[in-house]
Amino acid sequence: MTSPLLIARTPDVQLNLLPQMANRHGLITGATGTGKTVTLQKLAESFSSIGLPVFMADVKGDLTGVAMAGESGEKLQQRLVKIGVTDWQPQANPVVLWDIFGEKGHPVRANVSDLGPLLLALEQQGAEHFFGEPMLDIADWMRVDDQGKGFINILSAEKLYQMPKLYATSLLWLLSELYEHLPEAGDLDQPKLVFFFDEAHLLFNDAPPVLMEKIEQVMRLIRSKSVGVWFVTQNPADIPDRVLGTGEALISFLDAKGSPSVVERAMVIAPGSRMGPGTADERNGLINHSPLYGKYDSDVDCESAFERLQQGISGQQ
Repeated sequence: MTSPLLIARTPDVQLNLLPQMANRHGLITGATGTGKTVTLQKLAESFSSIGLPVFMADVKGDLTGVAMAGESGEKLQQRLVKIGVTDWQPQANPVVLWDIFGEKGHPVRANVSDLGPLLLALEQQGAEHFFGEPMLDIADWMRVDDQGKGFINILSAEKLYQMPKLYATSLLWLLSELYEHLPEAGDLDQPKLVFFFDEAHLLFNDAPPVLMEKIEQVMRLIRSKSVGVWFVTQNPADIPDRVLGTGEALISFLDAKGSPSVVERAMVIAPGSRMGPGTADERNGLINHSPLYGKYDSDVDCESAFERLQQGISGQQ
């Protein structure tokens, strides 16, 4: 059994996340400036530390610092002392960068035939960048480094976020790929992957019925593949009850029986990695030294996939 992960605490109470409960859907919520990014980064590096790979979209461009060790300072030390943390250490984490547009990470591509009903509403959203080969092999997300740490897969989404339907559809497709290709696993000591869906309201805003049906199906069934989905959004009302359910809050973790603990007002422990973005040189270094370097970086246009999309749309009109 994997040891609990210490995520937050008060001077008197430690708030631990049980790894076997990380495949239950979770929610990180709060207004801008309340610490969602800090929480996301702390969770990601905690999962990585036990050999659990992570995927997260970087909509603000400030998550790549998780690949670099953080630095101590007077304010940080005061905060740590205040909540009783005495063993904080800076740490870097293994990171692979991805980008639908192929500009700030390895390209992420899909086949037109593979998307099915998710093709709705993509014609005006820059979808041509999303179609081609080699298509993403979902197994490349499930990697650990030579120290046993799970890779943190970061999708550059500053540009993608400006195309909300493409952002939502591409992330849903990635979740669907996990569901389609992973075997049934049941409840394990820890999940195979944790998927963070930032700006989650974009997934549900004005979604047509066929897309909502697909969303509900994937969210309902993907737990059986041992994948945890965590939504990140400003307002918990952004997530429909039939998708998330109730009882899981930012600092209310599930106990060994799966029941939510009492909500505690506490401070999230500072990540050991750097808060904020990596530099352009650091980002290029991550791409050039990636274990996947060269696998996805050359586009193979087998059949002009976007033309096939255009033909399909024309045929429906």
